[in-house]
Amino acid sequence: LKSYSFEWENKAGEAWSERLKIAAKTVPKMPKICLIGFSHSRFLGKSFGAIGLGRYVQHVQARYPSDVSTWMFDHYYTNHQCTRFIVGVAQWPGSLMQGSPYLFQRFYSEMKRIVTDAATTFADKEDADDVKVYMRSIHHIPIGDVTGACPITDWRSPVVMDGYTHVIQKAVEEIKQENVSGSKHVEFMDTRFIASPMWDNAFDWIHLPPQVSDVEALYMASIIYDNILKDPKMTVMTKNGGGGKV
Repeated sequence: LKSYSFEWENKAGEAWSERLKIAAKTVPKMPKICLIGFSHSRFLGKSFGAIGLGRYVQHVQARYPSDVSTWMFDHYYTNHQCTRFIVGVAQWPGSLMQGSPYLFQRFYSEMKRIVTDAATTFADKEDADDVKVYMRSIHHIPIGDVTGACPITDWRSPVVMDGYTHVIQKAVEEIKQENVSGSKHVEFMDTRFIASPMWDNAFDWIHLPPQVSDVEALYMASIIYDNILKDPKMTVMTKNGGGGKV
């Protein structure tokens, strides 16, 4: 076989990225994002910085579902002006840190509580109509010396992480079917089509590499800032190099 090289051209992504950078410089008030979770959310925050949105993102540390509460949503909305939340708390529940993982039923109970708390927190706030809480899909991690040990010491296999993601999606769908007050504020955000194909490419055997994480952040931003990015004036500004104000 002859040696070859592969170069991926992401022209659509580059166009969105350019629009985001212009929006960050020109839009008077870009919605602020709070990333709730632990190290995977922290790395995701770095990727938001890489695409030019670092000043609109804040990491909120949470290892376990029990760390996420109505107080947290209310506090970071009221005192830190976060109007978009991206929640991902599943790595520690599936790890060896507590000696055994959260079984799916326990994880479901916790996720149902979190999505209900998120919905009711913003249901009756008069000025919070556009607040969104995104429950994101969970990243796979490579099978290494910990996750592949026998006997098992860490339960974060792709099957378990997929199960957690299914539980999260189910919890979100249920509060909408049950017409829980404020359920319009909560959405499921699925990035598996970006992250899962590269699941075993983690540079440290845990976290997504920047080449993947940056694309994931770009996709998330395209959802969060959808109305801004689709503004016809933004298209004109992109063509003209980003001058002026929106």
